[in-house]
Amino acid sequence: MPTFLYLFTISLRFVSRPVHANIRHVNDIVPLRFEFVRGVSYTKEIRERANTLEKDVYTSVTLEHALKKIIANRSDITMASTHTLLSELKALGYPNTLTIGKWIVKEKAYYITGSKRSKTLTDPTVFFKNMQDSLVKARDSGLLDKLSTKYGLNLDDLSH
Repeated sequence: MPTFLYLFTISLRFVSRPVHANIRHVNDIVPLRFEFVRGVSYTKEIRERANTLEKDVYTSVTLEHALKKIIANRSDITMASTHTLLSELKALGYPNTLTIGKWIVKEKAYYITGSKRSKTLTDPTVFFKNMQDSLVKARDSGLLDKLSTKYGLNLDDLSH
């Protein structure tokens, strides 16, 4: 048994005003003012293509600030995980001036991992087997779906 356990996958998507919502390839962002958010890592392709026609680099401290700049037409587009975008849009009152694009820029898997030399886990193999069994049971019983609904993680089928 491996000493890691797959948990979930998140998707990264663009968010923009509706006029720019039909992004189908990373090259489509070239003419747009891309708003970077500090602390967020972007793919190499996005870093190479974002703001290539602009002299300025558009940067916000938070995603909320980036979204407000897009609403105010001071930027055109940014990117974040679908769950984070849904949460931020909810906090902003779901403004109809912003649209989450359907194209998935990237998917990122999350795992729980453990060291075979862990002093905390006496037997990592047993720990991960128990975790896997519990996760399967939670999925099969519908508990994960209930939690996803409770925390708004499966809105409009955008989440995984």
